[in-house]
Amino acid sequence: MALLDVNGLQIFYGDLQAVFDMNFTVADGEAVALVGANGAGKSTFLKALVGLNEERKGAVHFDGIDISQMPAEEVSRLGLIMVPEGREAGPYVGCSTCSLSWTSGGGCFRASSPAASSRWRRSAAR
Repeated sequence: MALLDVNGLQIFYGDLQAVFDMNFTVADGEAVALVGANGAGKSTFLKALVGLNEERKGAVHFDGIDISQMPAEEVSRLGLIMVPEGREAGPYVGCSTCSLSWTSGGGCFRASSPAASSRWRRSAAR
């Protein structure tokens, strides 16, 4: 089973469509880079994944759970978060230890299965 599965993702800002029909799969443990020019939709895509952009269509599954229309606070409880540029994912976890990372000027995107998230929370509490 894929850790992250995106099918037919479309993202909007009002009447403007910013991302058209995006499809991809990321396996657990796989490293993926999202590369593109300024304004290509990288941040827009990541915000939509974690529920920060509510104007989206398509299917997004994280660790087998449909997160397509989940609000950001529910998605983050599953272990899928976006850390804006210049910040860290937690007290002991920075971009260099993200399971799935995206970087553009220091931004970081972290995704892990619920089991891995649980391990991270236990180690961060020490």
